[in-house]
Amino acid sequence: MGLFNRKNPYEKDALDLEAALRTAPQPPDPKARPLATGPQTPAPQAPAPQAPMPPPMAAPAVTAKAPTPAATYGIEDAIRLMRELPDNKKEMVITIVQKTLVSAKINVTTILDDATRKIERLERKNEKIGQEIRELEEAILQRKLEMDHNTRDIAETREVKISFESALRPAAEPISLDPLPYTPDQKAG
Repeated sequence: MGLFNRKNPYEKDALDLEAALRTAPQPPDPKARPLATGPQTPAPQAPAPQAPMPPPMAAPAVTAKAPTPAATYGIEDAIRLMRELPDNKKEMVITIVQKTLVSAKINVTTILDDATRKIERLERKNEKIGQEIRELEEAILQRKLEMDHNTRDIAETREVKISFESALRPAAEPISLDPLPYTPDQKAG
């Protein structure tokens, strides 16, 4: 079958889906009784409460013309496409892409609106990140000031500690370099 022989490309898919739904095996009906194959004596049982069964789904109605799927072609798709296209003769490439999108029933205005929303979303995200960076930089500055204060406090504490340690050491008796005085009781030796 050639490319141009079909009137509607979705019609065959819709017909195939309808046929598949008609031939699909149905689940057994819980109310149906099995056929008896021999003499059986039914055992007395109390009827078990059953949840109501949902109504069977109706097969989708097939119309002569199936609706075209909603195009969800956005700016991300356009960006991916533009990355793959050559950079030379960019104006011509853009014109061709726009005409192709229009012929595929993709609204270029929708892509532009999506681009505007993306830009606004990214700008808000950048503002938030910038604010977080400023807060972190302020926190870093505060921490550096705290470190400087601690460093000065450490130096002062060491100085006072050394002063107190030297004051607590027992004073050593001064050593006299003068000879001991001679007393007459001592004998010359």
